[in-house]
Amino acid sequence: PATTTHSKLSDAAKAELAIAGGTLRVSVGLEDGQDLLDDFEQALAKLG
Repeated sequence: PATTTHSKLSDAAKAELAIAGGTLRVSVGLEDGQDLLDDFEQALAKLG
């Protein structure tokens, strides 16, 4: 969000909203929650 949807906010406004440079926004639909968690765990494991 810091470099996309909230990029026009000031640094102070981002800090107030707890949006840091490493914040990751995930948008999900109707997927099963456990499937999503499994997918994230698999992806993070590949990152090391």
